[in-house]
Amino acid sequence: MSTVNLSRALNSFDGFNGAKIPTDPTNEAEYLALQNPHDGGSIWLRVAPTWEQVSAKVTELDDADAQKVTDKASAISKLEALGLSSSEIDALSK
Repeated sequence: MSTVNLSRALNSFDGFNGAKIPTDPTNEAEYLALQNPHDGGSIWLRVAPTWEQVSAKVTELDDADAQKVTDKASAISKLEALGLSSSEIDALSK
């Protein structure tokens, strides 16, 4: 679980109030112990999503990131097969 995707996952749910995340939570107890940076209270202004929902969203984001890496590698291979040089491929990706 990446901290970036944990933050993105938490922000994707309605009512997120910010969180101090000293280490990534790995279970429901650690998730429920997160505190907001404003007053140390709940990180949710509304009903909190379950740990399972948050964990599933993080997995979805991790999978999407991995797919982007795979897709980029595949695209580069296809461009090389078409005869493009690495400098030409680099120019396309900027």
